[in-house]
Amino acid sequence: MVLGEKVKDPLKHEIRYLLLNIILSHKKTGIRIVDLSKMTGRKNHSLRHHLDILEKKRLVYSKRYTHQLYYYPDSGIPKHTSIGHPLENEIRSKMLETILNNNGKGIHIGALYKKLGVSRNYTLRCLKVLKYFELIDLDQGSYNTYCHSTKRSENLIDYVNNKISLFRSIKEEEGILTKDIIDKLDASGIDYFKLCVYSRKRGHDTVYYLTPFVEHILEKHEA
Repeated sequence: MVLGEKVKDPLKHEIRYLLLNIILSHKKTGIRIVDLSKMTGRKNHSLRHHLDILEKKRLVYSKRYTHQLYYYPDSGIPKHTSIGHPLENEIRSKMLETILNNNGKGIHIGALYKKLGVSRNYTLRCLKVLKYFELIDLDQGSYNTYCHSTKRSENLIDYVNNKISLFRSIKEEEGILTKDIIDKLDASGIDYFKLCVYSRKRGHDTVYYLTPFVEHILEKHEA
């Protein structure tokens, strides 16, 4: 850890959130730092800094096997982290779209759950996940709660609109990341890319699926 650095919520840092999600997806086998470096495009010394923070906060732990250090998820992971991808869920994707389409104005929680046709309690649970991943802000008064977009969610929609050809390629290749697709990824936008896709194992392949959030934007471009 950098001398003097204070870490209240370690998962608010995009790289640490990304690392934890990768480690969660390898919870049975563990994953080496060299593999984390290949997947994130980050140098080993930078990853060690963030992994040390995750270990200190009991979010991951490490074991050494035959001179190799493997990382596993630990018991301190917040409950809602196990939900996985914040935008894999159709309702959360629609919530974020609705909030972003509100021209920068806050939208009342009552108007939100009526528009989406879901219960108030379910809406609140979804909003807490979106807030946790810094995609929305909640302005909570004595009687009313308003939802606002954040700089991160606004940057995300700009990223998707600027990468339409990339996401079309992923859809056309049925989720397989070919070399042509990988070449279109830039390291500076990898954190936003991770918000746009979620992965599943298919045999020996890792298949990437577009989130409903990205699918809806693609539909608008194709209309």
